Amino acid sequence: MISALGDGIKILFEYKIEIIALLVTCHGLGLIVLRTSTTLFDARPIIILSTLPTGMIVLCGFTFLLSFASLISVHLHKLISWSVVFIGLVSLIHYLHKETKQLINIALVTTVYTILLLLKLPLLDRILLPGYTDSPIHYQIIENILDPYTTSPGMGIGNLTETYYHLGFHGLAAWIASLTGTNSANAMSLIGQLSLAAVPLSVAFATFALSKNIAGSLASGFLAAFGWAMPAFAINWGKFPALLCLSLLPAALGWGALLRDPKGKGWLVIAAISFLIASLIGTHTRSLFIFILFITGLSLVKYLSIPDTLGYPKAFLYSTLFIVSLLPLRSVLGNFYNPIILNLVLIGLLPFGFRCFPRELSALFFFTSSIWLSDTIGDIFMGGFKPFDVQFTSIMLFIPLSIAGGLGISGLTKHMNIMGVIAVTAILILAIAYNSPWRKSLIPDPCCNYYTESDERAFEWIKDETDASALFIIAAIEGDQHHGTDAGIWIHPLINRPVNKRPYNADWTNSAEFPNSCNSGENDIYIYLGGNTFSFRESQLSNIPWVDPAFSDGKVNIYRILSCSRSGNQGEKHENK
Repeated sequence: MISALGDGIKILFEYKIEIIALLVTCHGLGLIVLRTSTTLFDARPIIILSTLPTGMIVLCGFTFLLSFASLISVHLHKLISWSVVFIGLVSLIHYLHKETKQLINIALVTTVYTILLLLKLPLLDRILLPGYTDSPIHYQIIENILDPYTTSPGMGIGNLTETYYHLGFHGLAAWIASLTGTNSANAMSLIGQLSLAAVPLSVAFATFALSKNIAGSLASGFLAAFGWAMPAFAINWGKFPALLCLSLLPAALGWGALLRDPKGKGWLVIAAISFLIASLIGTHTRSLFIFILFITGLSLVKYLSIPDTLGYPKAFLYSTLFIVSLLPLRSVLGNFYNPIILNLVLIGLLPFGFRCFPRELSALFFFTSSIWLSDTIGDIFMGGFKPFDVQFTSIMLFIPLSIAGGLGISGLTKHMNIMGVIAVTAILILAIAYNSPWRKSLIPDPCCNYYTESDERAFEWIKDETDASALFIIAAIEGDQHHGTDAGIWIHPLINRPVNKRPYNADWTNSAEFPNSCNSGENDIYIYLGGNTFSFRESQLSNIPWVDPAFSDGKVNIYRILSCSRSGNQGEKHENK
């Protein structure tokens, strides 16, 4: 952990302006939301747990709206970007001027968040570009916001009705890039780490809103930070909009839970929470289904008149039903959720949670059940429509599991003295720390880390040695969207060369591949081999007569098609000039 902190400090200084701007802005915006409810204004634990994640949600909404300013002028976009920082700073100063005793609380949450961030940042030192096939699309949309009249005007804010793609995330990335001139790809990766650091605060606040128990809140936050491989693994998939949304969503759910208190219901707080929900839906549209399912779960709890507390026999029965409801999700749980910690939460803690918080855990039960149930209903009655894909489901399960663990600790410690609470919390933290998968999140998974040093040198060669009109054939998996499978997917976004996709398992020894590769009508055509598991096979291309090797570095190779005007099986090799 010490070495990780050292690496994190080094990267923290590289991005110090971006991080400071975000912290100041989010604290200030979060305090604006907090002050919409006079009954919650002086509640110290809520201030400690809520301001940063709440402010990040508000910032997502603001930067989404701000993205439209770039259609008028990129200078206007930059001006308003700094204006948002100014609003956050003024709000923070005004609050601390009136509530100087809360300075230590703001400093505490900032310190906790910074430590969590330091533990996540080392990943940025191990990647050159964000991973997986979605990242180049995100990059192009962010670039389009920063300059709507780039070479891909169809992608982004200027073509909202036809190409909408979770623009809340892209607006936030563009905001960071506009403030400091940070490269869009680096802004994406940084937001990923900023989101992960916010997860424990967001989950802890939601648990506190449900239980009013500090020990359970801290336990749930620790579970979310170190107990599961998710949501950190989502970085490898390039699922930045989903990661950002799901990292902050528990905070919005926590604010919704606070509305159960009649004293907290005012039109200002309802308007603020509505804006939080709208911001998250703009960040990732699938969050709409999460809100619908949670509201449905709460309605069922109210309809069934579940009591405030249960005896142990019923608590064990409800816990068993909860565990059984997770069986259809066992493959996802087995891949990304530590079985030792999962069993500790479900078997060891869940009965205590159901005994003291049966309504809250029943709502979670209905939610987790509805995940797989909605897929079944979609397959049978809606032509295969599913509100959540497998990746999104894999990421979001950390929310109910972490909150369930926190409610379990809350129920277990509810009638203990302070020493008992400390002992139970310490045992849980030690168990999680011993089995924690968090170190794996510092190393990019080879499944999805497409862009290597060899690719970087290959791209330099492409920029220097090929014409702007040169066409590149890149590997892809056939399907609805033909996802790229190696660094070739970055050729068009980074160096603006046109690309065509061919199946990664294409048989290049088959003479039919020659006309297939030439059917674009271009004559200056190259084939890019990224050297990944799902890249084109170099062993095939090195033995066919109608291509010549043009570049090679490590596992990365580029071949040039000699001439599209002659037959592939009659072509003769000659030196590439």
